[in-house]
Amino acid sequence: MATPRNHRRARRAPSSPDAVPRGVGPVIAAIGFLLVYALIFFLAPIPELKDQEHPAGLSRGALLTKELLLFDDVVLGARDSEGVRVSGGWFGVPAEFAMGDRLRVLLPALAMLAVCGLAGWLLLNLARIDRGITSLETIFFSCCVGCSALSLYTFGVGLAGGLHARWLFLAPAAVIVLLGLYRLRRVFGSATTARDPDLSSGESAGEQQAVNHWLWWGVPFVAAIMLGGTLTPIEFDVLEYHLQAPKEFYQQGAIGFLPHNVYANMPLGSEMLSLAAISAVGDWWFGALVGKALIALAAPLTALGLLAAGRRFIDPTCGVVAALTYISIPWITRVSALGLVEGVSALYLWGTVYAMLLWLRRQMAERMSLVALAGFLAGSAAACKYPNVVFVLVPATLVVALRSWIVAARQEPTRRWSARFLSPACFLIAAFVACGPWFAKNWLLTGNPTYPLAYKIFDGRTRTDELDAQWNRVHRPPGFAPWRVFDSAANIAWRSSWLSPLVLPLAILGVLGTCHRRLAIGLCLYATFVFATWWLFTHRLDRFWVPIYPVLALLAGCSAARVATLGWHVPLKIFLAAGLAVNLLVIVAGGGGDNAYFVSLERLQKDTDRIHDWHQYLNDHLSRDDVVLAVADAVVFDLKMPVLYSTVFDQDLLEELTRGRTAEERRQALAELGVRYVVVDWSEIARYRSPGNYGFTDFITPALFEELVSQQVLDPPLRPGKLAQTAPGYDIYPVQAASTASESSARPHSPERAPH
Repeated sequence: MATPRNHRRARRAPSSPDAVPRGVGPVIAAIGFLLVYALIFFLAPIPELKDQEHPAGLSRGALLTKELLLFDDVVLGARDSEGVRVSGGWFGVPAEFAMGDRLRVLLPALAMLAVCGLAGWLLLNLARIDRGITSLETIFFSCCVGCSALSLYTFGVGLAGGLHARWLFLAPAAVIVLLGLYRLRRVFGSATTARDPDLSSGESAGEQQAVNHWLWWGVPFVAAIMLGGTLTPIEFDVLEYHLQAPKEFYQQGAIGFLPHNVYANMPLGSEMLSLAAISAVGDWWFGALVGKALIALAAPLTALGLLAAGRRFIDPTCGVVAALTYISIPWITRVSALGLVEGVSALYLWGTVYAMLLWLRRQMAERMSLVALAGFLAGSAAACKYPNVVFVLVPATLVVALRSWIVAARQEPTRRWSARFLSPACFLIAAFVACGPWFAKNWLLTGNPTYPLAYKIFDGRTRTDELDAQWNRVHRPPGFAPWRVFDSAANIAWRSSWLSPLVLPLAILGVLGTCHRRLAIGLCLYATFVFATWWLFTHRLDRFWVPIYPVLALLAGCSAARVATLGWHVPLKIFLAAGLAVNLLVIVAGGGGDNAYFVSLERLQKDTDRIHDWHQYLNDHLSRDDVVLAVADAVVFDLKMPVLYSTVFDQDLLEELTRGRTAEERRQALAELGVRYVVVDWSEIARYRSPGNYGFTDFITPALFEELVSQQVLDPPLRPGKLAQTAPGYDIYPVQAASTASESSARPHSPERAPH
């Protein structure tokens, strides 16, 4: 690890063999703290790994030992008692090395990110935000702004019904590339960019090289994220709405209200990146993979922002350690590779914090463009997920307002009014540009800008008292007893499955030991605010905490920089290297979400370990024109035929079509929608109805289907031999031929319930 220029004296060699580096007492105490935390971390049982032998869960240390001893199973797949491989690993069974398939998905995603970066840079250049910031900062903020701009553009095209027009995406991309190259040529051909006076300029080449050398440790983590991002989706939320909503929007050619998928009517700023990829490619399945890979790239981009911030605010060591700490967190790899959107939320959160920190510096306090940048990125975070309104938009607004009032108090009376309100107004306008269209869309289509939230205030199309009560019961905080605070803190600190041993202890030391106390305390207060609002206002999923990790990673970098300045390079290197090795083992063993890194897309698309057995049966045996009505099965992304479904928080469609109706009316209702098959997932219904789960309508019962069969509305369920034995709990009922024969040109009957 290199040491910053302004602390060279502190790291000179001791004058005698018995001398020790400065700060020996605090550093030894810090090492002791790290060892105690590591002991707690590795002895903590993982609740998800409970069994008869380990009723509290297998400890993390035992799990890591097991994975290390069986690492060949991780890479090459598990074997049975006769030595025959029975499950995948990195290469699948039989083994293959389909690196071409990974590149086929990754290269278009990288191209999209490059276009976003150029578009963002053009916007920054137009607003003169890129003046006085470094090259790394320019790249980081350009990509952030460009991705948000692409999201807004896709949203606008979708509302206008232009999602099937590929030229609406390819032509602007070509124009952006031409303008970007022309502008870059002028900038680099006419003058060099001014160096930021806040950055140290005296680091020696050796120091820079020593710091940059450690960046190679991040390559395996970036590779795991990129490879995982190009794999077929397997996570429930991704299949239910993160990719399913863009798929439906593309199939119907426009963005509209989806009454059967409550999640698809929330702000979908991240999902618009997938929709842009789908529209540009012209294929919903392959385009969704490209969009998933683009979303995964948010994690390396955030690490780049941390590298730049550490260099600016502390020193190069801080930036490198912050970036490595962040990119190596198993939670980050997991959400990024699986296609979840917390990585994008973390990107915009950190972009907001970074822009705010730049604006709060005395040298840049007058730059209103930085306030607009912070507001736009805060609004971009809010456009991805409702909790980000509380986590990002509200605290950033308060900081801008407070700083403006403090500054106004020092101004002349004639200038106080503008000093108080100009910056907050600029911030809020920029934020509204980024997230306002989503709230406006919901207001126009449902009467509720925060649909499905605040039902008792705004009401909301398709919502009922029963559905609202069900939603609130599941999403409200699970009690406020004092012991629950400790329980939640323990989950975040050492019990959650996908934690890193580096983040929390180094972040704590960063607050206690850094020389940059004001910065560290400010970041600590913000992290505490996010924890408090997460605990008070959400249902406390560990995943919702993930977006705050960039802040903790920078604090971790602060502590590492401080230890390095005291001359304790070896303990820092050992702890960092050990933590990175542990994280990498967890990630490549499957903790990163999926580790079939080199299996072909053709095999993954049909692999029943990733796609529901019955979904594969439907894809293989039904025509592409057969309309399926799915009951209690909302994970329908992989189905290739038109499908009608409802999430557990929406009114069940079969109940709508059959409750209180005669047999003839039921047949007619199914015929008007063109339904050829009704499928029901009894295992999912049982899960929903289990104690403490979401709940499910009591109307759907086996007796109802027996009645529909006896009324000749449905035929008896299909029983395809072996599949019924290996995957029970799923029934496929053909609709009576007489009903389907009476279909008319009225199909689909209602645009709200049109087959997807």
